[in-house]
Amino acid sequence: MSGNTAPTLETKVFRLEHSGKALDAKNSLLSFSAPANNPTQLWSSCTGVNGQWIVNRATGAYLVVDSNTVSVKIELPYEWNIQDGGSSVRLKAASQKIYLQSSQQKPAVSPQEDADSLFTITYVTQPVLSVGSEDYVKSPEHTCVTNHVFNAVNALNAVIHILEHPDSTQPVESMVVLFRDHIKLFKARGDEATQNLELARQTVASWFTVIGAKMDAEAKNKGTIESLIRNEDPGLKAAENNWRNSVLRTPRPRLT
Repeated sequence: MSGNTAPTLETKVFRLEHSGKALDAKNSLLSFSAPANNPTQLWSSCTGVNGQWIVNRATGAYLVVDSNTVSVKIELPYEWNIQDGGSSVRLKAASQKIYLQSSQQKPAVSPQEDADSLFTITYVTQPVLSVGSEDYVKSPEHTCVTNHVFNAVNALNAVIHILEHPDSTQPVESMVVLFRDHIKLFKARGDEATQNLELARQTVASWFTVIGAKMDAEAKNKGTIESLIRNEDPGLKAAENNWRNSVLRTPRPRLT
């Protein structure tokens, strides 16, 4: 990469790593931990108005900075400029000159471009987006999908606002700039809605895949146990045969 060209992150899943540790949103508290194929460490991104928003795949919430505190939240997306840092990248807030950094193994922000603000983007080709919680309604997957849908609805509301409130009282020169901004915002919010619905679909599909595998394993295990019992307990097999034979020999009542 060269200059400030941002890597293409559309529809991809990745980890943000610093000094061998991955940014982790476990229990909604951001920290750094050993890299793993865990939804709380997985992120996706999409181009916004002035940068790229980054969303956590376990929570469906955006990576944001609020009062210089880094967290994940459900709100209009916070946007980042992903800048070339040689073999790594820097994440600069699109709205202000602050950089995401690691401070004592916790995420922080700083106005400085230093070693703590260098991150590695590690793409995950076969991400596990669900832990397979069996009570789906109370599961983190349900919360994640709900948040993605909420993000999509928020984005569509922004699109509707643009359509319903064209400012036609401005001079022509201002209108040209205004409509360019509206078109840019329209596209960004439309893409945001589409992307969030796709991320929700991926999470649901992953949940069904994991749950299906669990059910298949349980069924196979149950069948194996029953087979072992019958094969290793001749008395049980004999008792079963005697019962079957007695049922077959029992005269059936005649209908009159």
